[in-house]
Amino acid sequence: MFPYLKNDHIKYSGVGYTFKLDLYLPTVFESHYLESLKAAKEIWDLKVGDIHILLSGGADSDYAVRVFHHLGMKVIPVIIRLQPNYNDHETKYAFDLCNEKGLVPIVFDIDFDKFVSSGKIVEMAYRYNSPYHYYSVIHSILPQLTGTVIMAANEPHIRLDVKDNTWNFHEYNADVSLLKCYKEHGIPGTPYFFKYTAEQAAAYLSSTRMRELADNKHPGKLSSNSSKIIIYNEDSGFNLPYRSKFTGYEIIETGEIFKHDVMKEFSILSRLYYGEYIENYHVLMKRFNIL
Repeated sequence: MFPYLKNDHIKYSGVGYTFKLDLYLPTVFESHYLESLKAAKEIWDLKVGDIHILLSGGADSDYAVRVFHHLGMKVIPVIIRLQPNYNDHETKYAFDLCNEKGLVPIVFDIDFDKFVSSGKIVEMAYRYNSPYHYYSVIHSILPQLTGTVIMAANEPHIRLDVKDNTWNFHEYNADVSLLKCYKEHGIPGTPYFFKYTAEQAAAYLSSTRMRELADNKHPGKLSSNSSKIIIYNEDSGFNLPYRSKFTGYEIIETGEIFKHDVMKEFSILSRLYYGEYIENYHVLMKRFNIL
């Protein structure tokens, strides 16, 4: 069976308020870029059929595609368009990357209004224990793909606790819904490319930018989200272009479809499935003798 996380270095349990995890971080590792190259090689050796990478247009999946491409490994990008033209402002970056690298993507056009009105969006959310509407489309697409499927979701994340001005490591129950979908359908690959190995996770968390954030050297920052491109560009030479942070659902969330009665169900889903693991960044790193 394809290991979704190498050596199960992160173990998840519980749902919602009972959600927790047990993780392991090594003390010996190289930069996140070099560890990502190693992870890509390991995935390539284990692959079943072609490698498909979900390419949203965001920096995360952009970086993942570039890692494999840099190694000369053929990958097939998968782009999801939410019709009518809801996420064109994000997918344009995905198509630009495909043009730049000479890649031919698989494109799924989803009638999002119908996806909502049919109740499919809620059906997927309950099936995979997800409080997020934007995961439901992915849950519906994943089983349609063949071969090995890679997602660049859920990179190690830290967030500022403004009450005491300390930084905490966060993991969200919602992201495990992706893993649940992979397991149910026996999909080879991983939804967690950025922490596929424990070394990748440790390298990301201990990167210069993450340490600077945790030491409050960048006043005004509230989380590591806006620092991802800095980490991805470190050592890689990819020079990923800076872009606005999009989810692809900006137009949807301000439109009429978002007011549909079906969408009200997500208030219940958020109570059922919203859980998170929180640990002080410095405590976590010292626990594994990294800092």
